[in-house]
Amino acid sequence: MVCKWYLQHRKDWENRYRSIYTDIEFDEDANVWEGELRKETKGGNKDTKNARLEDQRMMNFTLGGDHQFGKIKADWTASYSKASEERPNERYISYRQKGVAIIPDFSDKSLPRVTAQDPAQNELNADYSLREITEEFQLTEDIDKNFKVNFTIPLLENEYKNSIKFGVRYKGKEKMRDNRLFEYSPVDEDAFNATTLSNLEDFTKDNFLVGDYATGKQITPEYLGELDLTNPALFEEERIAEAEAGNFNATENIVGGYVMLNQNFGSKLLVIAGVRFENTSQKYQGNQYDADEEENTLTDKVSDSYLNILPGLHLKYDFNKTTILRAAWTNTMARPNYFSLVPYREISREDNEIAIGNPDLIPTTSMNFDLMFEKYFRTIGIISGGIFYKDIKDFIVTETREEYLFEGTTWDTYSQPINGGNAEIFGFEFAAQRQLDFLPGFWKGFGVYTNYTFTTSSITDFRVEGREDEDISLPGTAKHTLNASLSYDNKQFSFRTSVNYSSAFVDEFGEEAFYDRYYNKAIHLDVNANYAITPKFRVYAEANNLLNTPLYYYQGISSRLMQAEYYNVRLQFGVKIDL
Repeated sequence: MVCKWYLQHRKDWENRYRSIYTDIEFDEDANVWEGELRKETKGGNKDTKNARLEDQRMMNFTLGGDHQFGKIKADWTASYSKASEERPNERYISYRQKGVAIIPDFSDKSLPRVTAQDPAQNELNADYSLREITEEFQLTEDIDKNFKVNFTIPLLENEYKNSIKFGVRYKGKEKMRDNRLFEYSPVDEDAFNATTLSNLEDFTKDNFLVGDYATGKQITPEYLGELDLTNPALFEEERIAEAEAGNFNATENIVGGYVMLNQNFGSKLLVIAGVRFENTSQKYQGNQYDADEEENTLTDKVSDSYLNILPGLHLKYDFNKTTILRAAWTNTMARPNYFSLVPYREISREDNEIAIGNPDLIPTTSMNFDLMFEKYFRTIGIISGGIFYKDIKDFIVTETREEYLFEGTTWDTYSQPINGGNAEIFGFEFAAQRQLDFLPGFWKGFGVYTNYTFTTSSITDFRVEGREDEDISLPGTAKHTLNASLSYDNKQFSFRTSVNYSSAFVDEFGEEAFYDRYYNKAIHLDVNANYAITPKFRVYAEANNLLNTPLYYYQGISSRLMQAEYYNVRLQFGVKIDL
């Protein structure tokens, strides 16, 4: 019997200061670019240290066992886990100035810059007007219940040794989101603005992550946190119903089972044949926002149930003790994520954008063929290579449309997850790992590892309206991926540096290729080391993202930047004690 439990409570505080240029247009009469300039501070209240608090809690309890009943082996596991994330009193305050004449600089498309022609307009001052003050309360909870049991029954013991293995599994999941947003208007806005403008601080940092982006003077988080927003003598409160359109409750129950035969044919050939079945039942309920009434109504509960039967066949042939050929035919599935199935409406009136759920989504299924050759070294190491093919049905992707008419309203941006069609994937992979123990002395502690995968994909039944005849790759599928590492190990010290590369791939589809969203190619470099002071006491260090590789999305072609986020190098040091 084994009993495990895990508890975690993590708090993260964040302040954010933003200078935003938006609604940029060219005024042909004035021969100048104009836009709106916003200044925004993100924080909390005094109870959250005047910062946005992200309070994450997680617990997991697991009980399991292994048993022998004569020749029959049995193992089982039962677990319960609960996770939550709460963001109380998340506050934003923003000011804006419209009709600002600006100078755009796109000479470096990866680092676009925009500044006001009049430098004084870059600073928050009395020419700005209050845009909004908001406070939001967010809560998400997730509960998982799992149970599985497996039985193995040996049959023959000769050169045709075989066994039957079967089991059942239950997986239950409950998830909910409960967000509330309030907007506040000062009773005496002139007095409020005067006080606000006397509580500014310049938060600009030289060479901050990506370069000299100057945020300038912003409202201090201490001032934002001390605002008595619930005092009716100072502020008028309005509950923003449209922000609650993304709230939902969802449950999912999966009951599955499998049976498989392990069959040896002599000492060289092993055949594993089996079938897995999974019955999925789901219930979802969301909110629908009525713009005319400015209120939410609960949607009808949506229920669905379906059965998947997934057969598989694996072959393993040993040419000798170090040379192996593997072949497999498998069938797999991927369910839609919970939120995508909820019949929700998420609306941003200011940006005139809407995102909706899709309770009609069906799981993605795939029939897969794999062939792999492996050659092991007499000491530690392996070289392998293989080819693979996947026939995918009903893949899921987010469709985004511009200027789209939906339920009587024309939205600037409309997005919804859909079953985008069918696709085929073909590729090959190569991997090599070798401990250099044939080298003398100190050098035999080094080891190398690399793998490369080439993938080509094509959509065979594209279901995005107006793009049915286009030749497009499957979303989320990078053509080239490469990983390599250099390591060193001895009894007291270990070190590893690794490089990971992925080529660009399409992430979301628009109404035409011009609007498609791509994730850019990326290279990541990480290093970690461990040193054993005693057999039970170790110190360790990790350095991640040493190249400061950004999260980078572009529109259609790599020079059209959509989103770039830099996170800098992450350093971690610590000790490990084995009790």
